[in-house]
Amino acid sequence: MNDAKARRRTVMRQHTEVWGGGQLALIPLLYTEDYAGHFPGGYEVRGQQGIHDMVASLRAAIPDWRQDVLELQLRGLRVATRYRSWGVQTGPFLGIPGHGQHIDILEASWFRMEGARIAEQWAFPDSSLMNQQMAANPARTV
Repeated sequence: MNDAKARRRTVMRQHTEVWGGGQLALIPLLYTEDYAGHFPGGYEVRGQQGIHDMVASLRAAIPDWRQDVLELQLRGLRVATRYRSWGVQTGPFLGIPGHGQHIDILEASWFRMEGARIAEQWAFPDSSLMNQQMAANPARTV
């Protein structure tokens, strides 16, 4: 497999198998030891354990979380994706209790690769919409 295909495959796998499938054992194969993740609000994730903990926390709150890649662009050691993330929140996440809220947002991420592994990521979820959906109470009737 050539380098470009390997990088594309790594990024697709982290979306579909790690985030979307909860396969945390894949993290050492897909992320560098000194991985750095940059998320909204100045939230930073460091290392393989950091990304492990972040994914585990999200999937504990939203166990059916999925990420469907809508677009992927690759240029050298940079990969960009645009994707739809969705699931039903049944547990607490970011201080908001889960009570069956359906989350469905669009996101984009930029990745810097080292070889075929992710070394750095800048993530841009629609945090405003996600917070709005998490705060919604589906049991409330109008």
